[in-house]
Amino acid sequence: MNGFLETLKASGVERLIDVRENAMSRRAEFSSRRLAASLEERGIGYVHIPSLGSPRKVRAALREDGNVARFVADYESHLAKESAQLNRLAELAAEKSSVIMCYERDASDCHRRIIAERLGGMGFAICDLQ
Repeated sequence: MNGFLETLKASGVERLIDVRENAMSRRAEFSSRRLAASLEERGIGYVHIPSLGSPRKVRAALREDGNVARFVADYESHLAKESAQLNRLAELAAEKSSVIMCYERDASDCHRRIIAERLGGMGFAICDLQ
């Protein structure tokens, strides 16, 4: 956890935007309350936007058959219904240097890559902090 937090701080992140549908983790320090408190101690804000998470049904289908193309199409369809929340994320990111976070370590395997691509299309500079 400390390495994660130090990477954020060293990268100049001022706000973490959590795009998990459910902000809980098997690693307790990554559950929303503990994560928010740890971020706050380092001067980093925390916002959870659960509606930008990958819906349970979409995640379950991917686990069942591994069809990544369908996962992307299903998440894109979901995201189209959440344009107000995507715009909210963009407004938050425009206010402060922000990072989006979910469960997956590698953004290439994750719905946040799709969100990042949308933000890139809005003119945001996107980088992966791995």
